[in-house]
Amino acid sequence: MLSDWFRNLLTEMRIIIKNGNFLNWIYASFWLVFSVSKLRNLQKYLISRGSRFENYSFNPMLGEWDNLLILDAMRMDYFVSTNTIPGITHPVISNGNSSSEFVLNSFESVDLRDVIYLTANPHHFKLKNHSFFKIVDATEQWSDSYGITLPHVMKDLAKEIINKHPDKKLIIHFMQPHQPYIGSLWERLVSDPQPAGLAKYQASGISAWTAAKTRLVTKSELRSSYKQNCIIAIEFAKKLVDQLDGKSVITADHGENLGEKYYGIEIYGHGYDSHECRIVPWHSVPYSSRRKVSKSTPQPAEINESELLEKLQHLGYK
Repeated sequence: MLSDWFRNLLTEMRIIIKNGNFLNWIYASFWLVFSVSKLRNLQKYLISRGSRFENYSFNPMLGEWDNLLILDAMRMDYFVSTNTIPGITHPVISNGNSSSEFVLNSFESVDLRDVIYLTANPHHFKLKNHSFFKIVDATEQWSDSYGITLPHVMKDLAKEIINKHPDKKLIIHFMQPHQPYIGSLWERLVSDPQPAGLAKYQASGISAWTAAKTRLVTKSELRSSYKQNCIIAIEFAKKLVDQLDGKSVITADHGENLGEKYYGIEIYGHGYDSHECRIVPWHSVPYSSRRKVSKSTPQPAEINESELLEKLQHLGYK
């Protein structure tokens, strides 16, 4: 059905362009953009149709933890296959199909006066009604070379924060394994002159998902790069957990689609109510004792929305 619709769309486009003038070209361009956006909406509807994720989604703020490590876009199956951190892993339904949805669903209108949120995810600026004791914006230590905050920065910042505030719970929101990828596999791909255009895509901030959609990289190359970033994220999460007191839990804000087919169409990234996107790990690490925490008056944070929006573009959000 969708393939017939797309063939008809292209036929109509050719007729408009062949028989029209310059204004028809402009009209056709706008029409194509509008039609593709409608197709994406239809695609999301079909994937979400019959979904009951929203009825069973898990709010991690209701879980038992002293340190909550969020690995952005970490899929359940990839976590299980790459994890080296001791503990017990359970699947849970993420509290959103994207970072924005997760942040708003999890942190709004909840008493978090005993929690510090250290985040490398720029979506935190959308929180307008939160009660965190403090939000620490790790995007201030953004790597211009990679277009993302690197995991070693998060590890070091977390140690500094907990040493300064030993009576607070800590959320550490890593950006890995979310693209742009930082591993050697992806670096080798973007530095290779073949296929032509991939380095240009990376330099212009166009996402790894787009590179896969346009066949600048293969699906296998994308998945291998994603897996390597899962390994990197877990490596630094393990180093951090080993240095923290209290009970640590590792989870994700959402998963990731890596070219799985739904209704005959490959989907990439997130924002879908697919199993790959909504099923995430809840990994409880063994601990000897809990941290004693106390609530304090929230400290206001200065937020530069325009700068954070620009960083979101580097992460593939347009």
